Amino acid sequence: MPRGRPTKYNPEIADRIIADIRRGSSREEAAGAAGIAESTLRRWMARHADFRARVHEADAWAVKSAEQAVYERDPLRWLQAKRPEVWGNLGRQRIEVSGPEGGPVEIAHAIDTGSIIAVARWLEQREAEPGAEPGAQPQ
Repeated sequence: MPRGRPTKYNPEIADRIIADIRRGSSREEAAGAAGIAESTLRRWMARHADFRARVHEADAWAVKSAEQAVYERDPLRWLQAKRPEVWGNLGRQRIEVSGPEGGPVEIAHAIDTGSIIAVARWLEQREAEPGAEPGAQPQ
């Protein structure tokens, strides 16, 4: 004669749990949404081999679906997660640049000193006269 209260296990609740796990819910979330505790879910998995197999399949399906979504949206990110030893540190590498014989790097630019002085004067004018037109000559 069975002891304790009767099990809530039935195909409808099992199907709902499987569907939630396939959509990415954790086992705990899926169990709670079905009105049972995670410990009950674990007991059902221990007692019902077919249910246990379906839960494992649903877990795998959820992971596969998430990986597929990442792969389609951002293949580099997918590679970084799949093969971090090869792709994981892209964009985080430290690169040191030096000039000839390890000296400093010289940087040339096309802005002449006269242009810099003109812009500085224009900015000074704007601070002095907030309503002044840009480019207007100071008086």
